[in-house]
Amino acid sequence: MELTYAKTQEDLEQIADFMAKVFARRSYFDFYKRRIDYQTLDPHFKPEHSRIIKEAGRIVSHVSIVEKYMRIGQSLVKIAGIGDVFTLPEARGKSYSRILMEDAVRYMKEHDYHLSMLYGIPDYYHKFGYIEAMAQYSTFIPLAHLSDLEVKHPLRPAQEKDRSRLNTLYNRAYGAKTGSMQRLEAHWYKMLDPRRVLVATDEADEATGYVIATPARDPEPHVHEMVAEDVSLARSFLAHYRNLVAERLESELQLRMAPDHPVIQLAQTIGGRFTTRLFHEGEGQAMLRAIDLARTLEAIREELQSRLDRSSFQGSSGGLNFVTDDVGEAALSVCEGKIQVSPRSDSKRPTVEIAQNLLTRLLIGYASLEQIQLREPAVQVDPDSARLLEALFPPQHPLSCEADYF
Repeated sequence: MELTYAKTQEDLEQIADFMAKVFARRSYFDFYKRRIDYQTLDPHFKPEHSRIIKEAGRIVSHVSIVEKYMRIGQSLVKIAGIGDVFTLPEARGKSYSRILMEDAVRYMKEHDYHLSMLYGIPDYYHKFGYIEAMAQYSTFIPLAHLSDLEVKHPLRPAQEKDRSRLNTLYNRAYGAKTGSMQRLEAHWYKMLDPRRVLVATDEADEATGYVIATPARDPEPHVHEMVAEDVSLARSFLAHYRNLVAERLESELQLRMAPDHPVIQLAQTIGGRFTTRLFHEGEGQAMLRAIDLARTLEAIREELQSRLDRSSFQGSSGGLNFVTDDVGEAALSVCEGKIQVSPRSDSKRPTVEIAQNLLTRLLIGYASLEQIQLREPAVQVDPDSARLLEALFPPQHPLSCEADYF
């Protein structure tokens, strides 16, 4: 058994072949091409991100590290996504997936990642410190509630020429959305599908907004990303998709965006069903873990400073220590309203002892301090520190767009 990474073009092609055979639901060739495109077109891909185990020179087990940059408020953190986990049937039962996961976490720590994220299967990845940290939101609007809306803007399928403009629109709209991923123009290689992306245009045929939705044949059609910088455009998009859904003899239009998304706030004035799915620990789905506590706090320091400046702690002094089970300790100090982060505890500050996975939930706003204490009563915080934590880490609706899944 050899624990290594993809070092040759042959290794990369073999990974794509195995993945297409293991994961392809319809077409082997489509899945193979998707993997090859990722390995050649993704701006953050590196061969060493493909962690592998070989037997007799042949790849039998694999884990991908998918590098992305996720927002916490307006700050960016470097995350290591985990994806494309497989072991060939003849090599199973040898703990190869565990070995590769431990190797991947080690790699993350050595290469300055802040957090790691994955979309997991039940009862497995929590063994490596991951915890469910994003909910699933669905809004169902009866088509009858949309009957008075009209398409008043020019709409067309996306084209290659739209790439730069769409990227600008996306990053402007999601620039402060916790859980969203920063996109570069190159990332649109896998999104710019005219069957999925609808663009609104101005008189010069330049994109002014867009929608990403599932293709017409999808068994559960839904819109999962919409950028419309004015209400009139949002109404045109809703009217267009109302017509498409009606052709399928559906009675509702489904939107999968967070409650703080402007379109969902518009939907709340129209009326419908709004559901939130919170996952039980061990159920899988969107899971995160911290990799380095002090580095993560430093990465989001400007966002924390902005939150502090808007709170009753503006201009104050104080702070606290975090001590975790797996990602070290850190001191967060406030001196005359200015936040500083240190990788070492400060004996002058109160200390919060907390598991890294629960702290990760707090950092991204998935759970409030009160909710964490309900989950784990051993997390003790003095009243002043509790108020500071509530100011710095308010509850949010962290969510990644489906187009950025890995």
